[in-house]
Amino acid sequence: MIQVDEKKALCNILEHRLDSGDAVIPTSLTTLPHEDNKIIVGYKNGEIALWDIEASTIVNHFKNPDNPADYITKVLAHKSSSLTFAASRDHSVQFLDSKSVILLSFLELRALGES
Repeated sequence: MIQVDEKKALCNILEHRLDSGDAVIPTSLTTLPHEDNKIIVGYKNGEIALWDIEASTIVNHFKNPDNPADYITKVLAHKSSSLTFAASRDHSVQFLDSKSVILLSFLELRALGES
């Protein structure tokens, strides 16, 4: 089990800076069953990044231009395929290829009673 100090240290590593200098804060991460040294991280600004944790570098990142989601609430990697799901605060779900962080599909879910 990861201790509080280890979680803070991990968040500091996974936080990165945009060209503007603004910090991008991680909100969720998932390990990849098929790649031991890589994780996928969702961020508060809607960005999703594939990290190489041994090298402490971003391999690739993605932000859906058609849906400027402002907060990734959960990322989850499929156990036996290279599919990752990313849920957002705006009730959308993105389906991504885990190896490249390329968007495969996008689904907007509406709350009951919304038209």
